[in-house]
Amino acid sequence: MRRALRGLFASGALATLALLAGCLEFDEQEFVVAYDGKRDQLDVQVVYRGLHSDAKSSWSWFGDSPPTGVEDVAGTDEQLDQLLAGRPIVGLPGGMPLDLVELREGKDERAATLARAFTVDHGKFFRDGAGRLCGWQHLQVRDLHASLELVDALLKEELATPGGAREFRRSFGCEDAESVRRFDAALAKKGRWIEAVDGALLWHVPASEEAARALAKRIETAPSIESLIEAEAKAQKPDGSEPTSAKPDAKAEAQRERESGDRVDRAVATAAMLHAIGTATKPTPTGADLILWDSRRAPQHVALRPPLPAGKHWDLAPHLEKRDVEVRTDVTDETLRRDFDERRAR
Repeated sequence: MRRALRGLFASGALATLALLAGCLEFDEQEFVVAYDGKRDQLDVQVVYRGLHSDAKSSWSWFGDSPPTGVEDVAGTDEQLDQLLAGRPIVGLPGGMPLDLVELREGKDERAATLARAFTVDHGKFFRDGAGRLCGWQHLQVRDLHASLELVDALLKEELATPGGAREFRRSFGCEDAESVRRFDAALAKKGRWIEAVDGALLWHVPASEEAARALAKRIETAPSIESLIEAEAKAQKPDGSEPTSAKPDAKAEAQRERESGDRVDRAVATAAMLHAIGTATKPTPTGADLILWDSRRAPQHVALRPPLPAGKHWDLAPHLEKRDVEVRTDVTDETLRRDFDERRAR
């Protein structure tokens, strides 16, 4: 499960992302996504709820390492100062901060160009109705077609490798012989995998008719991401390590888990994420098109509320107070909605 979900954000075509160790952490994360086909613009509002200072080696949603019990004061101060100075750092699901400056200054020119396409505006810190410290950001990509060309190029490179091709087919549950044949044909054709067509963002998935129908059904009936993370958390030992005994009886499934490190099937995790962002599917002569976003629909809301870790957290308020940072108490859901609409219209 850890790799299955994390892989959607930080592996394969996105392996060039500059991921940092998180010092500022959050309990919940909410996204609002809107695509404007006429303006060729993608807008994302990210709301962080339950912001706090964390340990030097922190627990994450994926249970990678247990808390140390010692606050990373220096790390929190550094990251907070960077954010207050306007540095474009975005918290990805799983507690992985993404520093766009590092990506822009990196050696991979395509990744740098992609990072430059993003603008990040930081909102204000505020207390929500439950008294939790929160904050928000607005991400925007203009000339989305150009950005999708770069993403498509990175994805093609990954799919051209045996490991990348295997993980792609496994993630979408398209591993039968006909799906493999169609995948190889699409790879040889060198066509687009991800693109914007008639106001919709599409991901083309080569698959047999049977695999395409099964993929559509998995996305339609997928469990919530929170339920998968909670199931993984319950299966972990208190210290975050894996149980010593494997529960599955089938040897093939046990072997698959040992090889992948995933407790939840990769195809199920992928379907859960696609379901969360409102993905629809459309059959095609060579498989299925995943309609990631459509400019004709209302903004999509995605909330990630995983079970809270048992480790100690530290109050972020003192760090803000010594910097004379105002924490608002008048921010409501309507405030956030208006801010999103205003920034989209600029």
